[in-house]
Amino acid sequence: MLAGVPPADGTPVGAPPRRRNRVDIVASAAIDLAQLSYWEAQMRVNMHEAKSQLSRLAELAWQGEEIVICKAGKPWLNLLPYREHMRERVPGGLEGQIRMAPDFDDEDEQLIAEIEGSKIYPDET
Repeated sequence: MLAGVPPADGTPVGAPPRRRNRVDIVASAAIDLAQLSYWEAQMRVNMHEAKSQLSRLAELAWQGEEIVICKAGKPWLNLLPYREHMRERVPGGLEGQIRMAPDFDDEDEQLIAEIEGSKIYPDET
C-alpha cells in the first residue's frame, strides 16, 4: 500500500484492514453461474452472519441471488423476496379462441428425416 493512498476496500488510510466476510466477497466478485453446479450457485450463510448482514442479503435476494441460511451447518431457511400472490389459474379461459389445424398431430416424414440426419457440428470443408 502506498502512503496516503486509500485502500481499494474503502477503509481510511492508516486504519486496520476491514475483515471481509462471505457476503462482501460474493457481492464484489463476478461469478459465472453457468459454470457452477446448483449447490455451488447457492449462497449459504450461517444464522449469525444472516442477522448481522440482513439488509445486504435482502438486496442480493431481490437481485436474484439464491440465499440459504444455515443452522449448525445445515440448510435451515431460504431467503426469498416477497411477491404478491398470483391469481389461481382457471382452466378454459381461451376456450373457443384457439384453433388447431386438422393435421397438427400427423407425422411429417421429411421433417423427421432432416432432424435424424442432421449433424450437431457441420463439416468444416
